[in-house]
Amino acid sequence: LENPFASIPRMVQALYPERWVPYRYLAPLAWDKWDAVAAMRNAARNDVQSVLARIVQSGDILVMLSEKDEVVPKAMGEEIWDVSACANTNGRGKKVVVEEALHENAWEQRQWVREMRKFIAEAGTSCAAS
Repeated sequence: LENPFASIPRMVQALYPERWVPYRYLAPLAWDKWDAVAAMRNAARNDVQSVLARIVQSGDILVMLSEKDEVVPKAMGEEIWDVSACANTNGRGKKVVVEEALHENAWEQRQWVREMRKFIAEAGTSCAAS
């Protein structure tokens, strides 16, 4: 996950924090909330069978956050990581904060490339061993 947001309503509030802007009051009316925190929390339960649950339970998750993200608050990605099973186990999951990166340029940073290559190499090794 790269710079993930917690949910549509929370993202609207982050983008439009002023009380006089009407969008923040319309956020609860969003039909699909895309509640990533709830999805990750549910996927961490052992009784759930879904693609996300299998990924989360395997421990193969990489959460990449931009240190200076001007669009998605870094705290949202940290919250998603915190509720994942990976944060509480010794799995291969990893949270990385890409230093000096903005929302749109994280992938251009050497740290991003290095961490992504490492994660893919490790995931490939674990798949080959299975």
